[in-house]
Amino acid sequence: MDKLVWQSANKGVNKDIFPEGMEPFTKSAPDKPIHALGSSRSFNARMVTSPIVSGALNKMLIGLDEQVKQIMGIPVPRVEDIQ
Repeated sequence: MDKLVWQSANKGVNKDIFPEGMEPFTKSAPDKPIHALGSSRSFNARMVTSPIVSGALNKMLIGLDEQVKQIMGIPVPRVEDIQ
């Protein structure tokens, strides 16, 4: 098992590794894989809920960035392609 850390105060371990082709995805963006899932219960247990807020803000900012790039005709790179 590997240990995971989200913003230093929240720690966990890998429980499941999804096989290729079985990764979770959202209905709104099925071509974008979800790279990690964290339980909100573990954040509350450690009394550090900032990752929930910052995760939601990051999601909104990334969505806005993608919309602006689409309007401007700029290609949106996939996370896997960024080095």
